[in-house]
Amino acid sequence: MTEYDRATVTSYPVDLLARYHFATHSAWKPFLGAGAHYLPGPDSPVGRLQSQFAWQASAGIDYVFSPRFSLRIDARPLFRSDEIAYDPSLKAFVGAGWRF
Repeated sequence: MTEYDRATVTSYPVDLLARYHFATHSAWKPFLGAGAHYLPGPDSPVGRLQSQFAWQASAGIDYVFSPRFSLRIDARPLFRSDEIAYDPSLKAFVGAGWRF
């Protein structure tokens, strides 16, 4: 193991998604989406890493507690030809939403 086998890399990806929310008559609101994922080449101890672009899909569900507050769970697989250790191919998200 060399000193470069393990390093800390900080990256700030940019995601652009379009989602379709299915009409339901319950508090559960499923959705599907598609979009693009771009990761600018982050700096690392071994130099600047290559920028990456990938298409992505999105699938998840919102649970609406009230007209203003909801919780969301979704997963986003990335479609690309290579595997990058600092940018996993499958991402899972949990979040809260508030409508103004």
